[in-house]
This record gives sequence, C-alpha cells and structure tokens, in this order.
Amino acid sequence: MRRGLLFVAFIVFLLGNIFAQADKYGTITGNFQLDGQIYQKDNTIGADAPLEKYLMNSYGNVNYNWGKFSAGLRIEGYLNTKLGFNNPGRKNDGIDMRYRFIRYNSGLIDITAGSFYEQFGSGLILRSYEEKTLGLDNALDGFRVVLKPAKGIVFKGLTGYQRKYFENGKGIVRGFDGEISVADALELDMPIQITLGGSFVSKYEDNEHEKYNLPANVGSYAGRININTGKFNLYGEYAEKINDPSSDNNWIYKKGRAYSSNLTYSTKGFGALFGVQRVDNMSTRSERTASLNEVMVNFIPAMSRTHTYSLAAMYPYSSQPNGEFAFKGELSYRLPKKSLLGGKYGTMLSLYYSRIHNIDKQYVVGADKESDLSSWAGTDGYSSDLFSIGDQLFYQELNLQIEKKISRKFKFQLQYLNQSFNYALIRKGVLDGEVDKAFDDENHTKNGMVYTNILVADVTYKWSRKFITRFEIQELMTNQDKKDWVMGLLEMNINRKLFVTIQDLYNYGTTKNHYPFVSMAYVKGANRIQLGYGRKKDGYNCANGICVYEPSSTGFVVSISTTF
Repeated sequence: MRRGLLFVAFIVFLLGNIFAQADKYGTITGNFQLDGQIYQKDNTIGADAPLEKYLMNSYGNVNYNWGKFSAGLRIEGYLNTKLGFNNPGRKNDGIDMRYRFIRYNSGLIDITAGSFYEQFGSGLILRSYEEKTLGLDNALDGFRVVLKPAKGIVFKGLTGYQRKYFENGKGIVRGFDGEISVADALELDMPIQITLGGSFVSKYEDNEHEKYNLPANVGSYAGRININTGKFNLYGEYAEKINDPSSDNNWIYKKGRAYSSNLTYSTKGFGALFGVQRVDNMSTRSERTASLNEVMVNFIPAMSRTHTYSLAAMYPYSSQPNGEFAFKGELSYRLPKKSLLGGKYGTMLSLYYSRIHNIDKQYVVGADKESDLSSWAGTDGYSSDLFSIGDQLFYQELNLQIEKKISRKFKFQLQYLNQSFNYALIRKGVLDGEVDKAFDDENHTKNGMVYTNILVADVTYKWSRKFITRFEIQELMTNQDKKDWVMGLLEMNINRKLFVTIQDLYNYGTTKNHYPFVSMAYVKGANRIQLGYGRKKDGYNCANGICVYEPSSTGFVVSISTTF
C-alpha cells in the first residue's frame, strides 16, 4: 500500500508540476520548517553536547489540489533529532516520507487513502494529531471515509495503523463517528441549536503477553451533546472503554470511564466559563507496552492553562489518564470606556481558577498493598464511583489578570498567579501515600508539593509606526525545588521585518545561575529566519496537557520557515 500511494502521489505531483502555471490544472502549496542547534558543553548548568554537535529537525509539506482531487506528502529529516524530543533507540533519526495521502472530496463523500488526522468529539476515545513543538505525531495510516448525506448530518469511518516514529505501530485502529445538527437536519429555525454525536473506536493487537490472557479487541464508545443559545453554550461528553490491561495501568482489567463538560456564557463586556472533567483508567494506546507519547489513541483534554510566560509555565500540569477529577472557572469583565476605572480605552479584568484531584479508589488488594504495583496485575485493580473525588491535590491555580491600554502608544498587562503543584506525582510518578521526609529532603518539596507565587508585568510601547518595544519582567517565589527565579525580556520590533530579543532567566534561590539568550529574526512575506545564542533551562515543554522533558542546553540556534 505504501509504495502504491507514493507512486500515485508522485504521478499527481508530476502532472501538477507540469501544469501548475494554469489554474485550471490545479495548484501547488506547501511550507518548509527547519530548526537546528549547535550544542556546547556547559558544566555550570549541567548541559552536555552530543557527539554530532549540530542537531536538526526539519520537514517540508507539498500539497496539490485539482478540483475534487488532492494529494500531499511531507518529507521529514531529523539529522539527528534535537534534544528534548522523544527518540528511544534513535528511532526518530533519519529522512523519510511517513506522511502522504491522496484524497477525493465531492461534498457528499470524502475519501482519503494514506495518512490523515482525525478527532471524534473532544478526543476522549480518539484523537490523531501532530504537535511539532513536542515532536508528537500519531497520524493514522489507512483509509477514512466521510459522508454528508444531508445538511447537518455527518458520518465518519476509518481504519489504519498509527505512526510510531518512522514506522507504524503494531495495533490496528478502527472507528466510526456520527453527528447531527438537529435544526439544520430538520430545516427548522430554532432559537436553541442542538448537536448530537456518538462514536465507537476499536483497536486490535495480538496477545503476546506470556502470563495474562489479554483482549485482542478493545472497544471504546462515547456520546456527546452541544447546546447553543447564542450567549450560552453547553458541551458535554461521556465515554467508556472495556478492560484494557497495559503497562500504563499496571496490567489491570478494570473498565475505563470519563466525562467532560464545559459551560460558557458570553455577552458584550462579560464572559464566563465553567468546566468539569473526571477520568478513570482511560489511557489507550494501539501498543500495550508503548511508553512516552507513543501511539496514543485518545486524548485527555487539559483542564489547566497552557502558559506562554516562562515562569508561569515552569511547573506545567500533565493530564493523568489513570485518574483525575478536575474543574475550572473563569470570569472576564471589561470596564467600560470613559468610566472612572475603565479610562479612555476600557480595562479588561479576568479571574481564573482550576483545581485537579485524584479520584477515590477502593483497591482490591487491600490498603496495606496499595503501593505494591505488582499486586495489582491480573486483577480489576480497584473500584471507583463515577462521581467520587479523592483527597490528594494534583494541581491548583489562581490567576488574576489586568489588561490596560493607556494611550495609542502605551499598553500593559499584569498577572498574579498562585500555584500548587504535585511534584511527587507529576515529576517523579510517586503514588498515594509514598511521600515521606526523605523524599522531601531529596527533592526540596513540602509533602511532595511545590507552592509558587508568580508576578508578571508585560509592557508594550509604540515609538513610531515601525518601531515597537515590549518589556517583560517575571518573578517566581517559592520555598521548594530550586526556590526563587526572576526573568527579564526586551523585544524590539525595529521595522516590522527585523526583531531582536534579549532575555535573562536568573535563579536567585539556590543555584545563582543565569540563563541569558539573545536572538534576532527577519521576516519578509511568508519567509522567516531566526538566529540565537545562549542558555536554555531544563524543563517540561507542554501543550494541552501533554508534556515532554527538555534538558538544559547552551549554543547557537537557527530556525528557517517559509510558505508557498
């Protein structure tokens, strides 16, 4: 199949290249991205230099569109894979074209053969996607059919293998999804828009375990509803999975369950959001023994914020598919223009809060053996009520934010964050009840926790139409881990094409180490080139609850991107 698809894609691209000058013969689009770094050994911050010295991640997408037909491929080169990206056994090194497809879309029917991404609902039972910043790509390789028999009705069916670096995983993923928009399907003018959806996903993998009789087929199903009245929007989804023993859940036979719901309200000058989510034994991979971020079939939506400010993102929360109960709330209000506190341009205020706990579990092996993982294997592991909440805190955040425009040239943003972070669980994988004084002494924590207070000030001043500066100062205060940090950043947009950034991250709590970094970027049209030099602190790079560890490094970085 792979060679056949590549041959078809090659022929389509060849024809497209010949006739690309005329729009009636189709169009070619694409993009290219290269990220490289020259590494230097730096004993002060514990940064090592690989033997290659220079590592590079790159890829180029080429897509051809001609009426109802399209085709595409992505050439990827990791020579070799940059530090901070999953690369066990150097499986991610090299050059290949793992992503390639041909597609026909008539409106009524949409057929894809080859590589594709897909998501059912919020992803609780299926999400195939890529996140280049994390080196994550679990594209499906097979076939997908989408039917739209009538307005407001969509059916999807798919089957394929999941990508695992430059290979395919062992298991086969099969799925079906249906969605109906009631008002559109019935051609009714309704003040309330209701959308209903349902999904079923099955994965197949041979039982190769020498001890346990494992199910070859594991099914998951989910139902969802979305209700929209204009100002209000309510989304809810419930999912279940049959027993799926794996290395993720210590080979237990318990069924998995999850539900997620978000309610939003929006009107002029005011917005509110409330969300709740509970996940119980919902880790699903197409290979039972896979690890890291490999061949993940489903996705647990993050109920914590993904921060862009460095110190606010120093202790990011990663979703816990084996068990978590989370809720979040956010209020935003714009003080009216020309009011006493709003001023000439108004003032935006926002308050955000999230809290994530474990779930209450009644272990089948007895309380005295809860920490003995070997005693769980081959059993149901535990039982847990659908709405139960445990007493162990995983993560908590309180965030206050003010955005204010003073004049046409001057604006600022202020933030205060208070975080509680379960370092023992999220960083070390320590289970309930295992945190003791020895652990705290070794990791500089308090009952396995890190507590932070963070201040952020972000000021932008527009000196002229072309010259803009942005200054950022952050401070993180804590008595745990490496204690206190401060960061300063100056960004200069010199002529809307040339950007210069100077920053320094300093740990004044314990190590007294500086992490200076200077970079320059040039942008012209769809082309961007960036060069930089300095130190990078070790830490976790996260997006939507998925995290990858990146070690400390010192050296030169280069980034080149273009779109055509």
